[in-house]
Order: sequence, then structure tokens, then C-alpha cells
Amino acid sequence: MIDKAAHSVKKVIEPVANIAATAGVVVLGAMVLMLIISVIMRKAFNAPMKGVFELSEFGMVMITFLFVSAQYFKPDSMVMDTFVEMFPKTLKRINNAFIFLLDVGTLAITSWQLYAYGVRVQAGRQVSKILEIPIYPFVYLGAVCTLLLTLVFAMKFLFALNKGRA
Repeated sequence: MIDKAAHSVKKVIEPVANIAATAGVVVLGAMVLMLIISVIMRKAFNAPMKGVFELSEFGMVMITFLFVSAQYFKPDSMVMDTFVEMFPKTLKRINNAFIFLLDVGTLAITSWQLYAYGVRVQAGRQVSKILEIPIYPFVYLGAVCTLLLTLVFAMKFLFALNKGRA
């Protein structure tokens, strides 16, 4: 039953994470193009584009949040061997499940706090200094992508629980 729940979560979350990563690729491509145009305008016409630094900052925020969830669908892409590898198999399984549960809790709180911060930023009508772009959509994007990452770790927790039962 736990395995079925984990696979159901994966069926929904993996395509969403891939869509987010694709959006991140588009943002990265737009940033590269913007920076190339900015350099050409500065060197050739002595007229730099207004707000390139701000747009680069917003782009980096978007890229960071959009890519992070897709990374965890690659098999063991971010593993670092430590003394835990010397534990017996049963203890490793318990440790893995516990760590994933801690991740879920921490990321859920982070997502909630990002959302709450987004509400405050939106209420305060905060905008960027040069281009006056509203900041709250980027905070909400961070909250949504962190929630997506929370669901990824919830799925990993369910798989770890199922592995412990086998």
C-alpha cells in the first residue's frame, strides 16, 4: 500500500518537476541572450541596457527554485558516503526514512514561511529599485517550488518506508 502511494505521488510530481526544470532552461536561455545583448550594446553603442543586473538576479532566483526538484529524480545523483555507510542495512533504512521525514518537515515549514513572506511583500507593494518589478511573484514561485520539493521528499520517504518493510 505504501509502495502504491509512493508511485502515485511520483506519477504526479515527476512531470511537474520536469516542467519546472524546462521553464528553468527557458529562463536560463533568456538570461544568456539578455546578457549577450547587453554586452554588445555596451561595447558597440556605449549604451548599456537598463536593469540587466536586476533581471539577472531575478533570473537566478527563478533558475534556482525551478531546477531543484528535478534533480532528485535522478538516481543517487547527490550522494556522499559517510560513516553511515558502515551501519547495518536495517539501521541504514531507518536512518534514510528518518532523514527524509526531517527533510519533509523542514521544507514544508520553509515553503509556508516563503508564502507568508510573499503575502507581506505583496501587501507592502515592494518592487525592485531600477525597473520597479514587483518582488512578490518571485517569492511565491519560491514557495511553490519549495512545496514541490517537499512533495518529492515525501515521495522519497514513502519509498524508504516501503524498502524498510521489504
